[in-house]
Amino acid sequence: MLNKIIDTISKSFTQWEIFVVKKDRRPLQFQSGACTMIKESETHGFAIRVIENGKIGFFASTSWKDTDEIVSRLKNNILFGKDAHFEFVKNSPLNNKIETYDLDIDNLSNEKIILQGQEVAHKIAEYNPDIDINVALEVEKSEISIINSSGLNLSEKKSIYSCVIEGTLSCEDEILNIYKSGASGSADLKIMDIAKEFMFLFEYSKKKARLGRDTSQLPVIFHPDAIDVLFLPLFHAFNGHNVYHRTSHLAGKEGMQEFSRSFTLIENPTINCATFSRNFDDEGNPCREKHLVNNGVINEFLYDLSTARKMNANTTGNGFRSNPASQNIFMEPTTGAMGFAVKEGTISNEDIVKNTKRGIIIHSLLGVGQGNVINGDFSNNVHVGFYIENGEIIGRVKDVMIAGNSFSCFKNIDCIGNTRLHEKESLSTPYMQFSNINVVS
Repeated sequence: MLNKIIDTISKSFTQWEIFVVKKDRRPLQFQSGACTMIKESETHGFAIRVIENGKIGFFASTSWKDTDEIVSRLKNNILFGKDAHFEFVKNSPLNNKIETYDLDIDNLSNEKIILQGQEVAHKIAEYNPDIDINVALEVEKSEISIINSSGLNLSEKKSIYSCVIEGTLSCEDEILNIYKSGASGSADLKIMDIAKEFMFLFEYSKKKARLGRDTSQLPVIFHPDAIDVLFLPLFHAFNGHNVYHRTSHLAGKEGMQEFSRSFTLIENPTINCATFSRNFDDEGNPCREKHLVNNGVINEFLYDLSTARKMNANTTGNGFRSNPASQNIFMEPTTGAMGFAVKEGTISNEDIVKNTKRGIIIHSLLGVGQGNVINGDFSNNVHVGFYIENGEIIGRVKDVMIAGNSFSCFKNIDCIGNTRLHEKESLSTPYMQFSNINVVS
């Protein structure tokens, strides 16, 4: 059917691009140690972009039947389409062929996954049988293909294995809810390590701790699971589309020392079998490692094809359809980021805690993304956080809020750990400590 669509489109348009996605999802859910759901789903869809008279026509569907209707819809969409500031990517060899698909993922049968889920649930039940445990494991396999009128013909398979553990425990004065997740691009997901961290959070949440009245200059340590709140403004600021429209806080500051010299920020989707690994973006441009910040100096921004042309720059291979790791065919490519990573420091994550005379470590926040993403201001309630005194975790803090500015935080970093944790879809960091965040209890 794809060949028929290509034949029909090529007869009607001289400049065209077809993006195809095949995706298989297999989620399994467990409650109280028993597998309660096994659901398999398969989607197969395509998106077409054409350029005619300087305008872009766009159409997407999961139905492959009526090719004449596709042409008609594309011609109608061109009348109201955006201006085309680019040409479709020409065929060129990829410099680095990285692994995005783990063949061992095919050996993850339902029986194996059920055993892993049961093992996790039983381990947590042994720790505390009163915790109401929900475990979700999911295998996702996908394949994308890009074909265009400039001779480009690329395809890539991707695998992701993910785990979510959620537990609820009724205490004397509250209902404690703990959430922990992890994912990998390979079948070798350390599920039991995720469970151990889950139990760690419950263990240190048993005892409550008070910060006292003096919370001025109280150091705040961010566990990688909670530090997203600081990086959301950076995702926005390094997006070339926002730089072009001057809504980026960093617009015009390339080559300037804007952050702490200890801060180096990398975007690197070229890591074998990571959740964010990609050889090319959703427009067919090669992906590469990018040093967005070098020792505090702004080095470069991220561009898709259209934004790069507007900025008189080269594309950086960051044209994605909504989610770089899980494409939405009903969205046209725009500038997106994946694989943000902070260069490690020299102190261990554990020693950051041990060296803290008095402070807090935050594992999760509430209301992430509700601050002012453009100027970097944030204000959030702490969901799971612990009070540290003389290098020891004393207990969980309640009714605590933090507030500050992300850009100010990255200008004044106390220290950065030497081990990055949890390679997620968009962010991987070590522990990071700051002393210029307002803490209110």
